[in-house]
Amino acid sequence: MSKSHVTYDARGLGCPLLMIGLNKAVNAMPIGEILEMVSDEDISRLDVPSWCRRTGHELMDASEKGGEFRFVIRKREPIRNVKRKRDFSRY
Repeated sequence: MSKSHVTYDARGLGCPLLMIGLNKAVNAMPIGEILEMVSDEDISRLDVPSWCRRTGHELMDASEKGGEFRFVIRKREPIRNVKRKRDFSRY
């Protein structure tokens, strides 16, 4: 596994500060750089993967040990905001 270039220690932070800090940390990084995040907030195990899917960043690893959650994220090109047409055919 690649060595992280940036570490974001979010222990003690709850939502939304946890995610605001993650967003700021990733935005400050060049594309392709790797961030390691550590959190003790249980909801981060759901929020971080969801945030990666929405933003297009690669979640390389996620693990939990002793109540701490560790995420390794590679910064990718931002996803362009594309307006999607709603499909009402299934209603």
